[in-house]
Amino acid sequence: MLKQGFEGILVVKGAEYAAVCRGIKNSKMKGIEIISIPMGVKALTTYLEQAELKQQKVLLLGLGGSINPEYSLGNVVVYDRCYYQVDSLQCDRSISVSLQAKLKANWGKGLTCDRLIHSVQAKQEKRASTGADIVDMESFVVLQKFPQVAIVRVISDNYDQSLPDLNLALDSQGNLDKIALAIAMSQQPLAALRLIHSSLKSLKILEKVTCKLFLE
Repeated sequence: MLKQGFEGILVVKGAEYAAVCRGIKNSKMKGIEIISIPMGVKALTTYLEQAELKQQKVLLLGLGGSINPEYSLGNVVVYDRCYYQVDSLQCDRSISVSLQAKLKANWGKGLTCDRLIHSVQAKQEKRASTGADIVDMESFVVLQKFPQVAIVRVISDNYDQSLPDLNLALDSQGNLDKIALAIAMSQQPLAALRLIHSSLKSLKILEKVTCKLFLE
């Protein structure tokens, strides 16, 4: 079992949250709070301002998209640091080293974006401009809020994998509108099928990673 004394696990609500909950249940771990958070910089910032969370040491778990050709679907990445626009923040080094050793995971640099990065061209541009390895929409906000943070993400889509543009389906509260989501998926059916397949695979790995971290 991980002996880091985390006071909470943060994970985006929906499928990622469900996967982490299953992993914790399978590990038999008790007494750790799993906090469901909204997707996106703006929605998460608002949530954390209002939630009055008192945790000092937290673990952020979830999925992320690869913008580094060396990292592919299903790879587990422990963040060293995370970028947002022109700023960067370091994750807790000692905790992250322990996580990386336990999981035998990749080290990586995260990039938090305001929008879902869906095109191969956009992924390549983000990689070229920042040198980051993986994109998400929450990590930098969490690093700003909590004193001690470790971040583990599973790659959910490859560097050269185009995705449906789901930005219009994401509302201001960090929820995916079901009707808008269905429309976006129907407009790019092949990309949608690949996304469904890769998401299911990465969610299963996220569940296993969570279980491994907290197995009694």
